[in-house]
Amino acid sequence: MLSIHMHDDGRVRMIREETDQPQKVKHVALQDLVEAFQDQTMSSPLLPPGAVQYWRGSSNETLAVFTPAHKRTMLLCGREYKDMPVPPTLFVFQLYRYEDSLSIGNSAVFALKGDFRGEGTWLHKFPYGNVFDDNRICWGEVNPGLKSVYQVGSLVDMFLGSDYNLDLSGLYRQDRWDDAEHGVDLYGFWDRMSKLDQIPDELLIDVGTYRDIEDILYFIRN
Repeated sequence: MLSIHMHDDGRVRMIREETDQPQKVKHVALQDLVEAFQDQTMSSPLLPPGAVQYWRGSSNETLAVFTPAHKRTMLLCGREYKDMPVPPTLFVFQLYRYEDSLSIGNSAVFALKGDFRGEGTWLHKFPYGNVFDDNRICWGEVNPGLKSVYQVGSLVDMFLGSDYNLDLSGLYRQDRWDDAEHGVDLYGFWDRMSKLDQIPDELLIDVGTYRDIEDILYFIRN
């Protein structure tokens, strides 16, 4: 990681920190730094539709992708539900490159109660499952083998179109949405949602606010 510190006298201190390496410090003149940036061509990869933030680290690339509310066919343990309402969602993907392919390091999904508005946007639990308690996505045995960051857009459709199951969020459903006397009536919940145009806001459980990608990654890893 490279950090830049500016002093009142016009000097700039540049500090490079790498894992298992001693810290490297260099002082340069501000004008020299400006000219160095002017000589560089800044580039970023072609990002998928809905990308709202992108960050490139020394060994990984991370991006957040927003998907508006919509209806789609979804599967619960092999049972097909047509026109299921999907709330506005924010996906966060951390990718690691190995040779010519990208693998998923960390990924999470959150429901929103409206559009993504940057910092301060309220995040909520994704309501349909295949998500751990810390909001990380369960991919099962899926290994997409992406070639470019742009293909991350396919992960959204892959997740929403996957076959959901009963093994991750049963207590979450029972606490808030199950009106059966015994057990978790997840099929009943899906049946009720399939008749609605959108998921009622009061069924979305708050988990905090969005600040930036690094903050979210820390949140889901700790």
